Amino acid sequence: MASVYNQDHFRIRTDATAAQGGTPVWAAAQDVNASLTVGTNFRIRFAISNTGTAGTTHTHTINASRNSGAYAAVTTVTTPAQSVDATAGASADNSAITTQLLTGVGTFAGLGNYDSTGVTGTYIMGAGACYEDEYGLVITAAASIGDTFDFEVFVGGIALTGTYFHIPRITVVSAAAALIASRRLNVLLRR
Repeated sequence: MASVYNQDHFRIRTDATAAQGGTPVWAAAQDVNASLTVGTNFRIRFAISNTGTAGTTHTHTINASRNSGAYAAVTTVTTPAQSVDATAGASADNSAITTQLLTGVGTFAGLGNYDSTGVTGTYIMGAGACYEDEYGLVITAAASIGDTFDFEVFVGGIALTGTYFHIPRITVVSAAAALIASRRLNVLLRR
């Protein structure tokens, strides 16, 4: 049996606190998509599992699909989805993530990276383990209101060998629409 990597869960956050520690400000609940304006820094945290045998040393990359098109790697220079430091310097690129914030499949290994360039540092995903990676992102002015962006993690530059159970989608909205959505979320969170 080979390694079987799965994208199990995600959660989108909009704060600038460190990836490790602090209190996250979530844009929505786990596995719920978000609507954001152009220029808003955000992060997507992914729970990735290996339900096969132990893997080899590799990196993870964040890839985006605009309006259901082909997936392409996200970097610090790609448009309209771009990698950024969404922590305002609170977390260095490839800093370790050792605290589990999402529901995982398997045993949490206390291993993962915060990434601001589109490519994590290298590590090995053990058999039966889950990890969390978090990517700093922004939708640039090259996007239009109504555009959608879906995000997937690739291992070693290749799509996962298992299943993408939950794929986050960001919908680009106007500032007025974002304010209305934010107010609705606050009402729901108070219930």
